[in-house]
Amino acid sequence: MPDIVDRNPIIEEILDARQKVLGPAPTPYGGHVYRVFNFCRALHPEPSATDAIAVASAFHDLGVFPDGNLDYLGRSIAMMREWVEATGRSSLAPETALMIDMHHKLSRYRGEHEAVVEAFRRSDLIDVALGSIHFGLPAEFVRDVRTRFPNAGFHATLAKVIAGWIVTHPTNPLPVFRL
Repeated sequence: MPDIVDRNPIIEEILDARQKVLGPAPTPYGGHVYRVFNFCRALHPEPSATDAIAVASAFHDLGVFPDGNLDYLGRSIAMMREWVEATGRSSLAPETALMIDMHHKLSRYRGEHEAVVEAFRRSDLIDVALGSIHFGLPAEFVRDVRTRFPNAGFHATLAKVIAGWIVTHPTNPLPVFRL
């Protein structure tokens, strides 16, 4: 297993720039970002993918904030594209956009950049399932990552957003899911 990464400069830059959107304490979302990042690095330990994984981890759910819009994948991808263009990292956009767009796919992803996109999808699911699903990662590693980056209310916030969305959009209750 790779070492658990506590701080990644790309993630820090992205989250710091969005502190107003995330609120005064982005700890719940930041913890989720780092859990997904570390799980994905373990599932896809290719060093050349680290920057794309960092960008996707930071942006994948950002479109939810500040208004709880659950139809957010396009907004997250647009924010990511704007950032990679502004920072000279546009080569990361194609694979990172797929990682964001497919992270709620209900079945295995097959297609372009398959290995890293599928690893990212699984990483988000590991975290959303509170570590009860491992996809072959050692339980101790999953537990260590979850201990290092506590939930800090992330799942409660997520449940509130989902409940609020379902009440106001009963005909489109979960628009982020892909088959």
